[in-house]
Amino acid sequence: MIVKVDLSGPEAVVGLDDPSDCKRFHLSAQGEKNDARLAGALTESGVGRIDGGDALIEVEAIRRLAQGRVTPAWTGDFDQMLSYAETKGWLQGDAIQAHVEWEIP
Repeated sequence: MIVKVDLSGPEAVVGLDDPSDCKRFHLSAQGEKNDARLAGALTESGVGRIDGGDALIEVEAIRRLAQGRVTPAWTGDFDQMLSYAETKGWLQGDAIQAHVEWEIP
């Protein structure tokens, strides 16, 4: 799954692409690179925050963004993803660490 943040327009849009794919996870930022605007978009949407060069995405925000778009089996797959993330040190409280990839036009 990919947390998408589109900064190309006047209003930032935060969403979740391919929520059923629990084998990969990162944040894709689109638009002109602006770390402060990205941080603001994550905070204002209630999805997460920036910590250093990475994003910390709230687990409940992922569940909320995936709701109605995944099968009932997704909960188990997502829990396994969180368990794996914890073994790697990528789980911090109620948030999962995601590296940020900028897609600059």
